[in-house]
Amino acid sequence: MHKTTKNKIVLAAFAVCMISTAQAQLRTVAVNVDLRDVTGVSPVAPTGAAEVNFVYQTPTDYNSEKTVAITDQFRVTSTKAYDIKVHGTGDFTAGGGATLPLSILRLAARTTGAASFPADITPTESDLTLISGTATLDQGFDVQYKIPQNATLLTATKTLYTTNIVYTATAQ
Repeated sequence: MHKTTKNKIVLAAFAVCMISTAQAQLRTVAVNVDLRDVTGVSPVAPTGAAEVNFVYQTPTDYNSEKTVAITDQFRVTSTKAYDIKVHGTGDFTAGGGATLPLSILRLAARTTGAASFPADITPTESDLTLISGTATLDQGFDVQYKIPQNATLLTATKTLYTTNIVYTATAQ
């Protein structure tokens, strides 16, 4: 092929490429961010214990208040102001039908790392507000469990008693 013919073919091919590029098709893609309200226990696992133990085995144990503080007991994520409600599932029970009243227990909660616990509450079988907060992302809470000195413990059957405490996060 002649050099001029080759140059014409290359220029023609280049022109076709330029026309194809100039007529490129565009596609627009919508990217949506759909934000919905959420209030609940955070998906990040708290490090706090799932069990709280009070052991009474000495005269000092029975004659004094016992307190167990659990760091990072639960975590909350909420897009709105929220309340942490708490209730007990019933009295403390033991095998053989022995019971202790739920009212021997006291609870208080603070944001993880705060300097002190606020006033405590006595849980019941109905929801009580333990904490009220504003929108938050993965906020940890420490919980203080307390049993004040109580003569009921002296005469109760000496065995292991159990109840469950339920924490619920709800939007205000």
